[in-house]
Amino acid sequence: MREGSALLREPRRWRTSFGRWVMSYGVTRLTVDLSGRGQPVTRQAVYQWVAGVTAPRPDRAMRIVELSAGAVGLSDIYEQRVSRSGG
Repeated sequence: MREGSALLREPRRWRTSFGRWVMSYGVTRLTVDLSGRGQPVTRQAVYQWVAGVTAPRPDRAMRIVELSAGAVGLSDIYEQRVSRSGG
């Protein structure tokens, strides 16, 4: 079983503003759109962001805010790590 699919099955990870936005936007679409904006990233990295294992670098996070047209902000992205890590 792929680790990314294990992360996807955990619904709590997708209940935050950032998680809901990623789910509706699409993980593959996000990786393609970030790559097209000079911020290449893997699907696995996106799953880790949603899981709160890691967080995107600030330059990537700013691109995500742009792609979301303001639907998520930097605080939503970085709170994902805090809320999912229990910290």
